[in-house]
Amino acid sequence: MAYHGYIPILHEILMDYKSPRILEIGLLHGVTLISFLHRLSHTHRDYFYEGVDIKLNKSMIETLNYSGMMAPGWDKIKLHNMNSLTFLDYNKSIYDLVLIDGDHNYFTVKKELSSLKKICHKNTIVVVDDYYGKHSEVDTFYATQEGYEQNKKATQPVITEKQGVKTAVDEFLESNETWNITTLLPGEPILLFMEGNKYFERIQVEP
Repeated sequence: MAYHGYIPILHEILMDYKSPRILEIGLLHGVTLISFLHRLSHTHRDYFYEGVDIKLNKSMIETLNYSGMMAPGWDKIKLHNMNSLTFLDYNKSIYDLVLIDGDHNYFTVKKELSSLKKICHKNTIVVVDDYYGKHSEVDTFYATQEGYEQNKKATQPVITEKQGVKTAVDEFLESNETWNITTLLPGEPILLFMEGNKYFERIQVEP
């Protein structure tokens, strides 16, 4: 997912941070990654963008290399070619912005959301894709998708009575009453944020 309509306002919020930290789960072609890095490189001397995906797109890496953002000694971006659940198990960093668009199923999203408590502070904004649409209440695992059949980093299908991204998000909100949900634009994606988030007024809450 490329969060085109969301990037300007999220970047505006990141302007409040001297050294913003961003985590993106699910990079695909790197459209969001490259868009954010372009903006951040013009507005911040320091920032850290961390990306996680089970398959790093070749053209994305080439673009980053061409721009000099993957040059030796460049410490503003770090990409992990690994499973998001594995990454979240050992990660100890805290982020100002978290983007979740990895495996589109209840099992994975539920586990990713369960890690928010340790990677977020009270003003962190979490963006979740696929809350609506075909992945809303139906599971899809990359392990069964064309081009990923031999990818050992992909989560193998886990069959559960519950399915879908929306199901996992709604369950998370029911169990964590201090978290809220909103949108900026019709459709995808949705935003999650904690009560007391100082950016609440700037998130233009939709009913």
